[in-house]
Amino acid sequence: MKLRKLIAGALALVTAVGLTACGGSGGGNTAGNAAGEKVSFTIFNSKNEIQENLENAAKQYADAGKMVPNYDYDPDDHYSKLGAEMQRYLAGQCTREQLADAIESYWANVTPVEH
Repeated sequence: MKLRKLIAGALALVTAVGLTACGGSGGGNTAGNAAGEKVSFTIFNSKNEIQENLENAAKQYADAGKMVPNYDYDPDDHYSKLGAEMQRYLAGQCTREQLADAIESYWANVTPVEH
């Protein structure tokens, strides 16, 4: 037990010295460069900040006309019909071959529609 406390204390001391050596001034958002000047950087503080930046970047990309058109020719009932078949398969209510037959039958009887 005494050895564990000694090791834990030594580890805490090494960690504290390491953090101090790295310039742990407490600010966390500035650092010095080779010329000794302060350089600031931004750290994302929340998911909302990251999400907003991602949304803005996506909007700029779309506004610039760089989006690739989406392939959306699936019939409206595609997910409900084939999703139900997939759920049956995952629940063990049909075999893989029966699932494949249901998928082939579905696509044999529908026509892709452009949305």
